[in-house]
Amino acid sequence: MPERVSILVSARYRAPRWQPVSNRPDLEGAAAPEAEVIPPVGTGQRYALPFVRYCHFQAERLKTIKQLAQGPDDTRAYNLLVVDYNARCSDFLYQAQDLVLVVAEVGANKSRIEADARRIISTWPGHVSNGR
Repeated sequence: MPERVSILVSARYRAPRWQPVSNRPDLEGAAAPEAEVIPPVGTGQRYALPFVRYCHFQAERLKTIKQLAQGPDDTRAYNLLVVDYNARCSDFLYQAQDLVLVVAEVGANKSRIEADARRIISTWPGHVSNGR
């Protein structure tokens, strides 16, 4: 399970709203990703598979975003995503078979998850990609 991260964040910055893409009709015939659903804020909740999927996929997106973040503006936006992630995903209960399935899905969708992370950070004001 992910660790809780303590981070100071400027209250003036508002992170862009982003929600993962769930099953899309334009991916019909392809290996469409399963639905991710953003869980509610809270702790000790029992999460169904779509919530567990979001938490683990978001953890992977955050790893990529952390590597791509440059400068104080990116750091503030990243920190806000981490705060949101911690509020939703730092303490929850799940079925063992859901975790096994989601871990396999993370591995199978690694390139899509990394592309999601690049897409997220590219929308941040002031972010300049250096080609990494």
